[in-house]
Amino acid sequence: MAAGTEKQNLSAWWIILSAVVLYGLAFTIRISLEREPIDDAYITFRQAERLWEGKGWAYNDGEKVIATTTPLWTLILAPLSPWLPGVARYLGVFLDSFVPGLILAVARCAGLEFLPAVFAALLYVYSPDAALCAPSGMELPLFHLLFVLAVLFQLIGWRFFQAASMGLLCLVRPEGILAAGLITLTEWRKPAAWLRVGCAVMPYAGWTAFTSLYYSSGLLPNSLQGKWDTYADGILWDPGRFLDLVDYWGSLFFKSLNRDTLYNAPRAVIFFGLVVYAAWLLFRRRNPVWVFPAYAILYTIAAQFVVVPLFSWYYCHPSAGIGIGVVAGSFFVSKGVSRISLQLSRLGAIGAVGLWIFLAYGGLVAIQSWPENKVAWVGRVLIDHEREKGHRICAQAILNDLRIHPIEGRHPKVLVHDLGLLGYELREAYMVDVSAIATPHVTPWHKKHPDKLGFFRVSKGLIEEEKPDYFVTMAEHGPVAEEDWAWVDQYYECIGYYIGTEWAVPFVAAYKKVRNDF
Repeated sequence: MAAGTEKQNLSAWWIILSAVVLYGLAFTIRISLEREPIDDAYITFRQAERLWEGKGWAYNDGEKVIATTTPLWTLILAPLSPWLPGVARYLGVFLDSFVPGLILAVARCAGLEFLPAVFAALLYVYSPDAALCAPSGMELPLFHLLFVLAVLFQLIGWRFFQAASMGLLCLVRPEGILAAGLITLTEWRKPAAWLRVGCAVMPYAGWTAFTSLYYSSGLLPNSLQGKWDTYADGILWDPGRFLDLVDYWGSLFFKSLNRDTLYNAPRAVIFFGLVVYAAWLLFRRRNPVWVFPAYAILYTIAAQFVVVPLFSWYYCHPSAGIGIGVVAGSFFVSKGVSRISLQLSRLGAIGAVGLWIFLAYGGLVAIQSWPENKVAWVGRVLIDHEREKGHRICAQAILNDLRIHPIEGRHPKVLVHDLGLLGYELREAYMVDVSAIATPHVTPWHKKHPDKLGFFRVSKGLIEEEKPDYFVTMAEHGPVAEEDWAWVDQYYECIGYYIGTEWAVPFVAAYKKVRNDF
């Protein structure tokens, strides 16, 4: 008995020591990326700042528009708002670096030997997607941390902490409800499990009730309602979305810059099949870890219909990697296998995980060592250094509450790009990108107005061919005609439909204000 206890204590110390090393490795990689908070994070920053100033859950004074779906992350950042945006970057790296050590603990509790469990944790350490998300200022590191914690608490039998983690998970992102539901399914025959998930959903139910009354927006937050309105009208089963799904899975690790579906399809089938098999194998063994690949599958597919595909690139891959990493170490390990088979399976698992890490690390190095413009491939959308600079400038303008005022003598076409620094964001980030994919399956608006399909391409032509700074006067264009205003109105109608999130609200609201005051 004493020998067994001593062995367990030694194993626990090895796990703790390895977790510390994994934390240091993950922290070093993530902090060295020198990635600034991305534009979407500034939505939460502004909400946190307004909250800390005592102005409530309002984006602008007197405008009750919900601009966040992550109340917990907003509350955490609120007292830190004087040091935003930098503190959010370091906080994300700090939290995300804990995840590999927790994955190691989950893998060991799920039945893996020590070495395969370490490889499973290293998958997350070297994941380019997770590494880039950590310093982004977004809530994703907190989401992944709570997700892994909930499964770990379930494995070790700490039910109260499991329910608490699941409840907090729902307040970090709405899809936390999906993760909590999957965790509950692993023990669905136990009535207490459903009681726990009920308790976990209660905080989010309270938040939803608050927002529906505070903003008079119904049961869905503005962002989710906007996404549903955008894609529910005949786009759910559009074949173009499935092609996007194939391209997404096919280019996940190889960071392919092409959009050749035939080229990506074999890799997509292999990778997607591996995730599905991991989920099925773990579920068959009643191993709670099956929720990681299952979540990745469900959310990635759902994301093709409710948000643009690049979002799923951020949210799903780390959880898929966790599940596959765990299953790789125990592919054929079960009671009754021969010793030779056990050793061969471990050897094969180590080789498979080693290849996985090589590919992931290769992607990470590619992102870091790209040529001078440091192009990062994010969901098939090229974002160069200058464009990201534009993102940050305009987002900082929002954060600093810079108001939009019409400049006398500006033409409406110029005014589109003259809404403070926000115009630069719209022009650089969406006009050009959307023009490249302005196909009949982009938005319901395009479906209803097929004659307007060339609109974004025209806009792109104006950007490339006319004066780049758009500092032109009304005299150069002649008097303002109603047709000119129609051009701008149409632009913002497209923007509102295409983005379909709370991020579009300040842009469109700013335009409407200028439009009325001009």
